[in-house]
Amino acid sequence: MTNINQSINSQESGMSKEDLIKQLFALHLESGGEPKVTQFKSLIDGLIKTEIKSLCGGSRRAATKDGSVASTWRDELKMKFSGRGAKWTKISMDELAPTLAQFDEEGVDTTSYREWVAVAGHAWIRFSGPRLHNNVESAAFEVRTTGSTNDQPRQLHYIDVARLDDVVTPLGGTPHSMKLEVKPSTKELLEAHAASVADAGIFDEGPEVTTTGETTVTEPVVVEEEEYDFNDSEESCDVMDLIDYDDEINDDMF
Repeated sequence: MTNINQSINSQESGMSKEDLIKQLFALHLESGGEPKVTQFKSLIDGLIKTEIKSLCGGSRRAATKDGSVASTWRDELKMKFSGRGAKWTKISMDELAPTLAQFDEEGVDTTSYREWVAVAGHAWIRFSGPRLHNNVESAAFEVRTTGSTNDQPRQLHYIDVARLDDVVTPLGGTPHSMKLEVKPSTKELLEAHAASVADAGIFDEGPEVTTTGETTVTEPVVVEEEEYDFNDSEESCDVMDLIDYDDEINDDMF
């Protein structure tokens, strides 16, 4: 095949496609090939793989004018999240908050997802693909609010490429395999809520507000675990059933 390549490169240009294919077949015979279509076709297939594939737009890498091979930002982004389990990433709840708020406005039920990530202490998203978002090179991630095994391609969170390494880290598996999507118990929800209040996290729906004279004072709600009789059962119950409404606790925080 090397001899054929060298012979073709040494020929003058301007020949028709028909003449070129005939010349290639003649060179195939001169180099010891048999006059068989299957053998000649095998030669053509080999040339396509070695000489043509890198020039095609469908390949992962595009050839530059000087013949060198360069990756586009889209290709590099796809390669970054390629491999088994590599598409699932961990992200902070603060980073995802605006997207979840937008989903709520659009009527998406994010209740279960918020409960899962509140207990885990972080959120998780799945790489969807490279996108131009507001004319910025970005990575699009699915936020699967109904469970990691359910495709939700329209529920996307965007992160610009320049910030990507500072925002996401590998999850280390799938949410399903890591059992992150199990309905939490009431005790776990209360503990997660207390932690979010202390950290001023995204799931702090609002503290109790009291008024003293003309001054309004905002105080965080502190839920003491000893006030309730939690058993060792994994079954969940309605948080609101545990609240004494005489305490004037703001229902919205749940």
